[in-house]
Amino acid sequence: MVKVPSISVAISLIFLSLFFTESKFILVKDIVIAMSLNNYLEKS
Repeated sequence: MVKVPSISVAISLIFLSLFFTESKFILVKDIVIAMSLNNYLEKS
């Protein structure tokens, strides 16, 4: 059996639990903004 899907599910569950914690929601939002800024700077 391929173990990748179960790992992906576990990672997504961890991210969901972090995402729905309000203090960490701000942190996740900042990380997403930083990543999108990096992608934007790399393309230009």
